Amino acid sequence: MKKHFSDGNFKDSAGPDSFSPLRPFRPFRSLRARRSFRVKAHMSCRLLKFLSFCILPSAFCLLPSAFCLSSYAFTDQIEKLGEGIQRHQLENGLVCLIKKDCSAPLVSIQVWVGTGSAQEGEYLGGGLSHLVEHMIFKGTPRRKPADISMEIDNAGGSINAYTTLDRTVFWADMPAESWLKGLDVLSDAVLNASFPADEWRREKDVVRREMAMGKDNPGNVLSKLLFQTAYHVHPYRFPVIGKEEIFNTLSREDLVAFFRRHYTPDNMIIAVVGNIEEAAVLAEIDSRFKEAGRRARPPAAQPGEPPQLSPRSARKTGVYNISRLEMSWHTVGLSHADAPALDIFSVIAGGGKSSRLVQQIKEKRKLAFSIDAWSYTPKDAGLFGISATFDPAKEEELIKAIEEEVAGWRTGSTQFSPPDSDARTAATSARSATNVADKSDDCSGRSGERQNNSFTAAEVDKARNKMAADTLLAFRTMHGKADTFASGEFYAGTPLYFSAYLKRLADVTPASLQALAGKYLKDDNRTTVILSPALTNRPAGEINRAAAEIKVIKKQYPNGLTLLCSEDRRLPFVDFCIASQGGLLMENPENNGITCLMAELLTRGTSKRNQEQIADEVETKSGSVTPFAGMNSYGLKSRCFSKDAGVFMEILSDCRLDPVFPEEEIAKARAVQIARIEQQRESPMFLAQEAMRGALFSGHPYSLNMEGSRESVMKITRENLRAIHAGTTTGSNTVIAVFGDISPGEAAELAEKYFGKMPTGKRPDVRSFGNGNNNALSQFSPPEGAPRTASTPARNATSVAGGSDRCSGRSRERQNSQRPDFPRHIELTAPREQTVILAGCPGFAVTDKRLDALDMALNALNGLSSDLMISVRDRKGLAYYTGAYHRAGIAGGQFAVYAGTRAEEAARVHALIMKEIKRLAGEGLRADELERARRQIITEHRQKLQVNAAIAMDCALDELYGLGFEHALETEKRVGQVSPDDVRQAAADLLRPDKMVTVTVKPEK
Repeated sequence: MKKHFSDGNFKDSAGPDSFSPLRPFRPFRSLRARRSFRVKAHMSCRLLKFLSFCILPSAFCLLPSAFCLSSYAFTDQIEKLGEGIQRHQLENGLVCLIKKDCSAPLVSIQVWVGTGSAQEGEYLGGGLSHLVEHMIFKGTPRRKPADISMEIDNAGGSINAYTTLDRTVFWADMPAESWLKGLDVLSDAVLNASFPADEWRREKDVVRREMAMGKDNPGNVLSKLLFQTAYHVHPYRFPVIGKEEIFNTLSREDLVAFFRRHYTPDNMIIAVVGNIEEAAVLAEIDSRFKEAGRRARPPAAQPGEPPQLSPRSARKTGVYNISRLEMSWHTVGLSHADAPALDIFSVIAGGGKSSRLVQQIKEKRKLAFSIDAWSYTPKDAGLFGISATFDPAKEEELIKAIEEEVAGWRTGSTQFSPPDSDARTAATSARSATNVADKSDDCSGRSGERQNNSFTAAEVDKARNKMAADTLLAFRTMHGKADTFASGEFYAGTPLYFSAYLKRLADVTPASLQALAGKYLKDDNRTTVILSPALTNRPAGEINRAAAEIKVIKKQYPNGLTLLCSEDRRLPFVDFCIASQGGLLMENPENNGITCLMAELLTRGTSKRNQEQIADEVETKSGSVTPFAGMNSYGLKSRCFSKDAGVFMEILSDCRLDPVFPEEEIAKARAVQIARIEQQRESPMFLAQEAMRGALFSGHPYSLNMEGSRESVMKITRENLRAIHAGTTTGSNTVIAVFGDISPGEAAELAEKYFGKMPTGKRPDVRSFGNGNNNALSQFSPPEGAPRTASTPARNATSVAGGSDRCSGRSRERQNSQRPDFPRHIELTAPREQTVILAGCPGFAVTDKRLDALDMALNALNGLSSDLMISVRDRKGLAYYTGAYHRAGIAGGQFAVYAGTRAEEAARVHALIMKEIKRLAGEGLRADELERARRQIITEHRQKLQVNAAIAMDCALDELYGLGFEHALETEKRVGQVSPDDVRQAAADLLRPDKMVTVTVKPEK
């Protein structure tokens, strides 16, 4: 499990500075990228945390936004993606879905069990389904508790599980040569789990800690409040994890009885996709499952939720820095004919920057920091909803604005004015369509005029295009394909349901959407829940994607610009990454956060386009343009259909080279960034990381938060933004990567046309930024062969804790002023329930040759089979999560081991962490750990090679940092050459007790 962070570019996924144990802790991708049509379009991530729980918190399995399907333009191509899939049903009822796919040397195996938290019967509300998921991997008659994850890890695979309202899913992603091991382990676990009594007791404590963590997560709290308010009768009113008072009554006998009743072949689906032979797979499945027979099981029918007859509302206050809202309406389940239209509705209403709610509520009226719409259609009746975060002072105005917008959707009298390009398209579509849109002069496309119909044909087409893109993206990986086929079988009885769903989308029209709004979005059917600060708070023909087959062409232009291009014809997409050196290294306490703010503003207005036009043009073509900013760099990422590559290269050049930084947009982006800062400070993990950065990098830019502070962001001016943009926007400081369905020649022509006139300039000398002391950089990056002592004085406790704000934490630092700066122990308190421990030290620079060896050591500290996890969680039940990460920057790095525990166990957990650190530094890795780490890192690298966006960014950043783009492709080769001595020496160089800083964040109470 690679845990290096060579840059802090985590605008859309959880990185070290935004770490939450309830979110995917992945440097390059989020598990939210997995698509499935059982959770519909643009579903709020806050809501998803309520609906899905996973056994590994560091890879918290979120069921993401919609598995959306395309319009007729992509029907043929999408249908071909299902060709060759085999469906078999064994005599005992087990459904087997098998598809041979040789596009990568990988296999994904998934077992879907048709039981979730809503099917718990007499145990309803206790969270038994989730508890079974935790206990499944705790041993069988053939395997001891640690053997299950160990065998998968040793084979180079990864294993995990998650529970939702309707199902529990177990999966293993394996190298192709080890697929049989994955099948053997999964089948043994789901059929023969033994639930040892000692493991049962420990795991119940682990789940209790998970419940406490959920109380520290505002999104989780809000989602629970929504479902218990919207549902009064249906089992969906209970959270997946269960209610603690019911959970505490459960016995091991209850667990075993529940498992025996529901974990039977006739209640399971197994999907296997990858480089396999179908007949061999089917034979092995049959041999493992045939002895397990059917069992009597109560019918799956659930009590229906009675019609809601009047508006409902609920509020919860607490130690929060911003307010959060969920507004929802009861709708239908997935099989209902209205489900596809509700998906399209959610995209138009709040599915992107050009969507109605974003433009009207966030951009024009500035009433929300963020707002989106979602449609959740599970097996039974679901919800359509709107989510928002906002300044508490604007609550009344925001709710009124949303209600007015929804009323306009019902009546067709909305005031929404599409951007010019969309309006022209809408007018053309309206005139050519029959019974779709009003043909009166009011639909002529003149900006600012009231539209006769609440929705336009252009908006519907745009939503369909977006769904097509989402559908194709699910087929990039073996895991996504297996998930897609299993989803179809589970929810609709066919693995090819995505194709049928696509056809149903074609029937959606603007008129049908307005009818839908009138049918469901009625005031009496509305539920509104709010999470707000307490009064004491401050308002606020596939080719094999092996690395050897990925050919990258490099071209240097006269202005110093570097272009990287890789041609891949598997899918009709092109991914772009435009990266420039900069980031935190160019900041100081006075302008901290300027890079994040500048990056965000790149897409919010140029000389040719305003932010609304940019968003509309990008989303009309079902593409994306996303800014990123981190420790060492910033830039833009983009994806589009290959036919639109020229259009998107022009948009990217316009945004990257000619942003005008409008004062109005600066004010809006500043407010949103400050809101994110306030949200960060609600997290105990963030507080711990902030304190550790301050201790390790005192006086250096790496001590700063990538988002900045409220005070520094407020000081940033338009002139500051223009200056830093001009200083870094040069050809010699920029790398462009273009990967996908495009030839190197075409990519080179586009780069020449749109970036050829970029000023030459020179790459900024990062040593001249920050504290202005060039020699200071050497303090933070031990030279190869020997670590160096950091000699700068540490921050005092108050500066580390970040002031007096309640959510910032209060500090009690235990140190003698006469003692050396290291080791140090910093204690903070926060108004939360969990205790977070972070133990770290200065790390390696991104160019350090020891990083691959460190990767192996990191692997030994992460995952279910790590000694640390087994000791802290499995044997002693002291923590719910534990792991390690390393952030590598140009000027040095940071290594940290973390754990979430109870206050009274903090000292024991810290001692176990230090014991493991000492072992690695003194002895290195055992032979079994080394080989397991090697296999896992190689498999994860192969997984990444399936996704052009990830490869493009890695290649661009490695080229930018002087490693060369080849470095990103040669991981497997380098890791294969790492020796035990390399790992031991790297650990010894880094993990020195005299350089350690420990931060503990405890509950105030």
